[in-house]
Amino acid sequence: MHAVHNYTMQDLVIHSTPEQVPENPMELVLRGMSGILRQQELEMHHLRKQNASLEQQLSTPANTSVIAEGKQKEMIAVLNTLYASGLITNCTKSEFMQRMALALGVPDMANNYAKHLYNIKLASKYSDIFKHLAQVAQQELTKDN
Repeated sequence: MHAVHNYTMQDLVIHSTPEQVPENPMELVLRGMSGILRQQELEMHHLRKQNASLEQQLSTPANTSVIAEGKQKEMIAVLNTLYASGLITNCTKSEFMQRMALALGVPDMANNYAKHLYNIKLASKYSDIFKHLAQVAQQELTKDN
């Protein structure tokens, strides 16, 4: 008769000591490339989030105008003078008016600024606006002293 042996899985596992195999140079290159790609993906993810946030800010116009009621034409005259004085560079007058209209919460103000400016000059209100501003400037100077 044959002897019956009850072997367990532990008995069947080959016991060997793990050998340290030197890393293959190609494996090192691929691991390095993988790390570079991962870093770029993280940076792209961050930039996408930042871009989405900035786009949302730009697409959300100001809800209310900061210009006093009925004073948009006067503001156009003031903005025109700022542009004409040379304080504003690196953009056209139209671009400047569009930027200011958005900043002031009145995007439509830039649509007909040339017409409004012409009407203000024609009605001789242009100089009145700046006389008033000169008075305000003088009051501000004396208030600080």
